Amino acid sequence: MKRITCLLIWVGLYCLFMAACKPDGTDLTPPVPSNPDPAPPTPVEQGAVQPVGTPQGTAVVKTIGPAGGSITAEDDRFTVTIPAGALTKDVDISVQPITNTNEAGVGDGYRMLPDGQQFAKPVTMTVKYTAEEGRRTFPKAFGIAYQNAKGVWMAVGGTQVDTTNHTVSIEVNHFTDFTFFKYVYLEPELTAIDPGQSVDIELFDLGSINWLLEDFPKGQERPLPKPHAVDYIDGWEVQGEGKVVGAGKKVTYQSPGQLPATNPVRVVARLKSPGKEVAQLISTIYVLNEGISLQAGGGDWVHFPKAGAHLRGSIKGLDGENGQRTVNIKWEAGPKPVDALGIYPWAKTYPGIIYRPDPITEYTHLYLVDKKVYISEGSIKATDMKYGVIFGTFDVKSSGAFVLSIPPVVSTSSLRGVFRVKCMDCVR
Repeated sequence: MKRITCLLIWVGLYCLFMAACKPDGTDLTPPVPSNPDPAPPTPVEQGAVQPVGTPQGTAVVKTIGPAGGSITAEDDRFTVTIPAGALTKDVDISVQPITNTNEAGVGDGYRMLPDGQQFAKPVTMTVKYTAEEGRRTFPKAFGIAYQNAKGVWMAVGGTQVDTTNHTVSIEVNHFTDFTFFKYVYLEPELTAIDPGQSVDIELFDLGSINWLLEDFPKGQERPLPKPHAVDYIDGWEVQGEGKVVGAGKKVTYQSPGQLPATNPVRVVARLKSPGKEVAQLISTIYVLNEGISLQAGGGDWVHFPKAGAHLRGSIKGLDGENGQRTVNIKWEAGPKPVDALGIYPWAKTYPGIIYRPDPITEYTHLYLVDKKVYISEGSIKATDMKYGVIFGTFDVKSSGAFVLSIPPVVSTSSLRGVFRVKCMDCVR
């Protein structure tokens, strides 16, 4: 009985204590959450603040009015198309190449003026990419971004990639600085090393691999963070000679001690998400000393350390010298240095090649059969330009070999080669 009385007294005192603590009848019962197991909040990516690019090259200026029009940068890589009705009056539009401060950027950035110009209808920004750039990655990895007033590069949704014409396009309604970039990339994507040297290769991205698998529709924007190394690697492979040392997100490519049979070498990284392969990225590595190297008739390689490229004007040229040996390659393309890139089959005039191993012997892209002149199969392939250096290969499957002796000796051989040559007239 005493225990019951004590219990009742204790309960009464507890109720009085709780009533005293409760302010003015406020219910202190904790609210029941509407979602008893909420997902953690998704962190908001603020983006990386980058410096503003500085002008380089020549600005192109064009007056465009209500009827619309288009303007293309001097390098013929970046074009802006303004539809009819986007402008209400004539405006002097300009496009100026600038240094690319987007750490995942490819090539130059471009400044569109007037800065902040608004349009009543969306305008289209289009970037041309080279076939080699396309081979190094996959279409989903391409994007175009603009730099906002805070210095953050903003990716624009609704990217259209035309793999036939090698273009990437977006729609925007204003002008500022723009750049072509890749969400995921290898560093370096393109390099050249001497035989026997090595180079580190690392995979970077601007977010999750899932960014590349989700829909990023037109009208949306995404701030780009600083690139960071990632580890969703499914393996590495060397296409060519040499080997990869290491594993994971960073490896080292070790080149052979001599010129490889296939140049350039390609190191492939396979990506996965989660559990299945989604893409491959390629690092292109030219393994040769600076200059031109060629092989005649399957013999020893001959290197021309004294070599230069002349790429301004419609006739492009590569010239090399090694003592009495000389090599000259000419081809025809557009007037700008970048126009030199492409595959050019041999012709009677241009493109053409002459290799002189000594003062009385010549190899050319033309050969004789029964006193008839034929053009050899093969071509010069100028595949890349970087920092004023042009890279590529050439092959002459049926090279004419002529010895200017008495009597002259005429036969058929072959030529092949690879080049890594500085442009002598790209900047002036």
